[in-house]
Amino acid sequence: MLASSTAFGIYIVVSRDIAYNRLEDQYQFVMLLVALENIPSIFSVAAGGLGDVIGRRKLVLIGALSSLPLLLMGYLPVNLLPLLAGAFITLWTIGSPSVTGALLDATSSSGLQYSFYAMFGSIGWGIGGLLGGVLLGLGSKSIPFTVASIVILLGFLTAYAFYPSHAVGKSASFRDVGNGIQKVSWIFITITLLFMGVTMLYGSFAIKLRGIVGSPELFGLVYTALPAITGSIVRPFSGILS
Repeated sequence: MLASSTAFGIYIVVSRDIAYNRLEDQYQFVMLLVALENIPSIFSVAAGGLGDVIGRRKLVLIGALSSLPLLLMGYLPVNLLPLLAGAFITLWTIGSPSVTGALLDATSSSGLQYSFYAMFGSIGWGIGGLLGGVLLGLGSKSIPFTVASIVILLGFLTAYAFYPSHAVGKSASFRDVGNGIQKVSWIFITITLLFMGVTMLYGSFAIKLRGIVGSPELFGLVYTALPAITGSIVRPFSGILS
């Protein structure tokens, strides 16, 4: 969780900075970017079920492939960023439920243990955002995207190497997966659309904020690091209360 969130923090700060610098179409660009970041979330339900059929550990390796489009973002033309973002999020969405599933298996779905897992997500988000701003300040988008790709690759490979044997899955059929998706489909679609609306608003806010703070370093600090401090404090308490 720490590695993925750190990589995401870097990605978010750098991608929003790129959108800000597209003065001719910055808002249209960030809306397209946000849309292609959110649409792949539909794979998360299917990916979780697929892991129960073919084995969750295999999907972790697919998640590791998300490092490739993340790396390419630093070297290919900016116009391809939304498409690469869609590929990145799709691969990450396929692999990440298997990592979370292993945690829930290992802790018997403990709310307290999951809250600490989420706390490290907040910490990584803050570190990544701050690091992304600093690396972007060096003058090249290739540096932060390369670092982010290495971080997320190491995170997935570590999860694969230490994946608990009792949590590998293979306990369901494709019919079970289909039935499960059917039961939650409307709820999931509703939540996805609501989340997409919020993130589009957040994307517009990012453009405004980037213009106000004046530098990528300060942008990373304000946009991710400060909210992450709050999240890392609140999340363990929510687990205790659960």
